[in-house]
Amino acid sequence: MLWVATGVLLLVLPFLLWPLLFPPPGGERLDSPPPRGEGREGVAGATDREQVLHAIEEVELDAASGRLDQAEASRRLAELRVEAEEVLRRK
Repeated sequence: MLWVATGVLLLVLPFLLWPLLFPPPGGERLDSPPPRGEGREGVAGATDREQVLHAIEEVELDAASGRLDQAEASRRLAELRVEAEEVLRRK
């Protein structure tokens, strides 16, 4: 059984080491983010939009878990919706 496991490991080892021995062409990493302006609406606009969406999600989760009462949650959501409309207008 040990011989079989050793043989399988020796057969698989080149495939496991392949990315380390031969990196992708261009020397860039596969998980690197796209350059600025490519694949995003704009760095500042996308960041503002993501922040507003994250804040809305946090308020909704707090309301669902009971950390915020319904009146406070609806007030905060209304403020965040106004802020989201402003962010969308800036585009």
